Amino acid sequence: MIRTLMLAGLATIGLNACSNDKEQSGIALATSYFAPSEIVSPDRFSDLFSEPRSVLDIEFLDLGVAGKLILEQRDGPFARYLSADLGGIVLQRGFLHSIYGFGEPLIGADVSEPLRLVLAGHSGFADRFHTYVNGEDRAINRTYRCEVSAKGPSEVELEAGAVSTILMAEVCQSTAQSFENLYWVDLGRREVIQSRQWAGENTGYLVTRVTRP
Repeated sequence: MIRTLMLAGLATIGLNACSNDKEQSGIALATSYFAPSEIVSPDRFSDLFSEPRSVLDIEFLDLGVAGKLILEQRDGPFARYLSADLGGIVLQRGFLHSIYGFGEPLIGADVSEPLRLVLAGHSGFADRFHTYVNGEDRAINRTYRCEVSAKGPSEVELEAGAVSTILMAEVCQSTAQSFENLYWVDLGRREVIQSRQWAGENTGYLVTRVTRP
């Protein structure tokens, strides 16, 4: 059974994540645009939800938890979505960039290489870089080598109707981990509208879908 998203049940999951990967330098992060700098009002989510804003359906497959997030802020290709429990997910044109309040904190990801291939509908190889916070509040950087491939056309049902997309797969490996991300891409808008993405070692896969564009 899928449980409704509750921050209290997720905040402590995955804080002991660790990595044997070597730390990498030069990771470009955009969290400075979105990191919460002040206490957010509990009414913030309700106020945003009453406005005509994008709504993001999410589901943590391995945790059996699902919920809805509302678009709070957009800065160029980056969009931050807020949950009722004031957790947040930052997407970069549909790619998972950072996440807080849901399991192990992903404080930033450099996904520029696979993003370029996926949004163009092209196959090829790419590197991605993730920065997590471990149980000692230290940043741990991980590097992944990925193969991107096109799987063919696919329709996605949104509230506004069916959208024609191309399904793209991204298979990634590091020295200690491997995962496969799936993206349903609207090539006309050059944006991911539905995805299944790896969120972290203890959090597992995250499914996202824009339901109110």
